[in-house]
Amino acid sequence: MPGSMPLFLLSGMGIDERLYAAQQAALPDLIVVRWIDPLPRESLPAYARRLAAVIDPGTPCLVGGCSFGGMVATEMCWHLDARACLLISSIRSPGELPYYFRALTHCALLATQLLRLVPLASRTTLPITRHVLPRRIVPAVEQLASNPGSFLQWASWAILTWQPSASPGAPVVAIHGTRDRILPCRNVHADEYVEGGGHLLPLTHPEEVNRFLHSQLERFDDSTGEVA
Repeated sequence: MPGSMPLFLLSGMGIDERLYAAQQAALPDLIVVRWIDPLPRESLPAYARRLAAVIDPGTPCLVGGCSFGGMVATEMCWHLDARACLLISSIRSPGELPYYFRALTHCALLATQLLRLVPLASRTTLPITRHVLPRRIVPAVEQLASNPGSFLQWASWAILTWQPSASPGAPVVAIHGTRDRILPCRNVHADEYVEGGGHLLPLTHPEEVNRFLHSQLERFDDSTGEVA
């Protein structure tokens, strides 16, 4: 029946599976993928290949992710029987990064060293931000505060040095917020836009994300052997 294929989603680089709490409650076939430890200086495609081997169900599936997770998902499609790649607040290739991210590619090592300080800064400001931020955003700040700086450093380096495969390994379908400050919508090609949505759509706009995921499960249902 529609939605019978497993759906694998990856979270962002500073947040864990709790990002998808609302989606897990609504979609029984959703599997939130846990990050594995990266190897030193491992490229994004190489990491995606290893992660795909860990989760490969050996059957048709859907794979996607939010932000950094979506970037990894695009590369994982090459190593899975993926019917589609679903992007949430993410990008298809480095060409969709804003100009200030692309500028950092020339000093990737220095930029990623500085990003090790982000979790520390989050822990320091958490007593204040917990009271002034919207309630739905607080869990994301709490998770960032507990995030290992080493993974954040590697993930940012992987983005800045990302050399993508020649073409997507599966059809790509994207949903994006019109007020995303991290990956501005003017830089990306999305199939659906969430008016007023920021970067953490699964947290701030769970209903819209749930509808998007459910519609793609129905669209790419493999029970008939073809795309719906």
